[in-house]
Amino acid sequence: MRAVSKRSTKKVAVPEKRIYVLVPKTVQVMVKPSRRSPAERVSFDMESGRLMAQNLHIGRLMEYARMMVEHDAYVYCNGRHLMPKYEEITGIDLAMRNSGELVFYRNLLLARLGKDGVFEFSDQNPDFYGTNDRVLTSVCTCPVLKSEVEDLLGHLPLYREQPLT
Repeated sequence: MRAVSKRSTKKVAVPEKRIYVLVPKTVQVMVKPSRRSPAERVSFDMESGRLMAQNLHIGRLMEYARMMVEHDAYVYCNGRHLMPKYEEITGIDLAMRNSGELVFYRNLLLARLGKDGVFEFSDQNPDFYGTNDRVLTSVCTCPVLKSEVEDLLGHLPLYREQPLT
């Protein structure tokens, strides 16, 4: 009788890195209508298109920072330009209710991942926000394993766009 080797057919899960992006549904800004009037807190709804733009800004900022630190993750294109090696990483967009919640989770992530693991983008658009100040509009992590932030972010809702009418 011949011995038969039994190979396992179970798939082994390989940990997958993810980029978590946090965006607020509303931002709160201190606006001073005139020199003589006191500053007042104003809330602005973040429309889907604006949130998509903030998502793009924070992603580019994070990739730029990675390029500056992780030189081996980049290659020269045509011998002249530094280009990122494409790495497919799952992006998870999480919805924050407002600026205060965004700051709260940013601080939790900073405590866990450190300043090199968390990126933030502050938008400047006086016509929209009513101030020349920069306004915090998005936060993201560097690529991390789900297990590194699951206890902090796992309960948060995914960002969902309102259906088109």
